[in-house]
Formats: sequence, structure tokens, C-alpha cells
Amino acid sequence: MKNHIILLILISFAFSLNSTAQNRIRVNNTPGVDADYSDSQEALTNAGSGDVIYIEGTGIPYEGDYHVDKPYITLIGPGYFLALNDSTQSNKAPAMIDNLYVDATATGATIMGLRITETYVNAGSVEITRNHMYRVRVAPDNSVTDLSLHSNYITYQVYVDNNHPMNASIYNNIFKTGIRAITNYENASLNIYNNVFDVNYGGEVLDVENANVYNNIIFNSYYNYFPFIDANPALNNSVSNNVICQQELTQFPDNVWDVAIGDVIVYTTGGVEKKYRLKAGSPAIGAGENGVD
Repeated sequence: MKNHIILLILISFAFSLNSTAQNRIRVNNTPGVDADYSDSQEALTNAGSGDVIYIEGTGIPYEGDYHVDKPYITLIGPGYFLALNDSTQSNKAPAMIDNLYVDATATGATIMGLRITETYVNAGSVEITRNHMYRVRVAPDNSVTDLSLHSNYITYQVYVDNNHPMNASIYNNIFKTGIRAITNYENASLNIYNNVFDVNYGGEVLDVENANVYNNIIFNSYYNYFPFIDANPALNNSVSNNVICQQELTQFPDNVWDVAIGDVIVYTTGGVEKKYRLKAGSPAIGAGENGVD
């Protein structure tokens, strides 16, 4: 009897391993390259839950609309700014995608290392990290919970739809944009921290409600004395431990205000990957929550 129980345990364990196994799928749209797929959507359609899809940079954009519709799918590209580094890859081309839709059925998806024009997120527990992105639209079609948007280079905006409840953590990103960097409405709650906002816009950098904003460096080169956020207490925003290169809002005293961006970070010298480092003596050193930089 004991041997039968052990056998059943081993069989169950084997089935468990099989159910969580990942297929690794290679996509390359260069004519003549021997990859699993030349079309990203075909790869996504045929992938199963938990599969990993490597989208290779080719210099040829992956044009059109691409839908991630399976849970726990991982998309991995080669990264971006590759030509600025002399020890990354022999192929310096990013994997460029026009429109990427993370559908409601793609719970737990991970998107990384891609250059994406438009990203639409409609699933929960999604991680979007280390991408070069233009615009991210969150919850355009349904509610989204536990979105993690971090370590990206964003050149336009994160826009959260006003009709659907959602919550997200937005952190460690660089926003280099000429428009409001983040917009949300009363149905959303956001944790916004450890970002650099390098904005050139004649208005608020953050148009947000129900947001916890801390440990950010915020700079508006268009007009540094324009309020970076609406201080109306009815919007339920908490703002603390930021370095803000604009005139002080007395409603949010627990920040470093009205300093020059050139005194905070390396900004005018070096390539894009060298600009966003704290300078020696920067007021951002030790100014974060609990004394972190």
C-alpha cells in the first residue's frame, strides 16, 4: 500500500511539472531567418499559458495590432538604446511593435525589452518593465488591478481610463515628454514613486487623483513655476519626499522645492543613458522617504 501511495505522489508531481512547463518561442520577421515564427501575432495565437516568446530586433517594425490573450505569457525583446552600449549584442536593432494589446484574459502577463508605440492594458497583475514606450493606456475596456509599470523610458504619457476602477504602481521610470506624464481619474488609485519626470509642457505634470506621489524628481522645462499637480484636497493626493524643480505649493510642504535641475542630476552632458544620475551634492541625496536617495 505504501508503494502505491508513493507512486501516486510521483505521478501527481509529474503532472504538476507538465502543467507549469514553459515553451520558449522565437520570433524574427527578417525574410529567410529560421525562427519559430515570422509573425508575432501568429506566435501569440499559438502560444499557451505561461509560454515565453522572444521577439528579436530586426530593424523591420512588427506592424499592426498584436494581442496577448493567454495568462502568464512573457514577451521578451532585446532592449533599447543598444547602440549606445559597446558590450550588449552584435545586433543593435530594437524589436519595434506598433500596437500591443494586453487583453483581459492575459492575467499575469509580463512585457519587457520592447520598443512599443501604443500599449493597451486590460488585464490584472501585469508587469511592464524595461521597455521604450510612447503611450500606455490602462483599463480602456475593463477594470485592471495590480499593474506594475516600472523601469521604462516613456516618451508620451500614461493614461488611465476614467470609467473603470484600477490600481497600479508606477515606479523607476523616466518620463521624457511634452505632455502631461500621467493622467487618471477618481476610479483609479496610483502609487507613483522613484521616477524622473523630464517634461516640457505648459501645464500640470501629473493630472491625478487618489495618488501617493513620493521619491520622484520632477522637472518642467516649459515653465518651472507652473504647479506640477492640482493641490485641491478633494483629489485625495499625497505628495511627499519629492525633489521638485518648481515653485513651492504650500499644501505639500514635505518636499524639496524650487531647485535647478542642473543641480539635481547630470542633465546636459553625456548620452541619454548618462543624463539621469544624481550629481555630487544633489538635494535628492537622502531626500527620499526614510532617508533614501
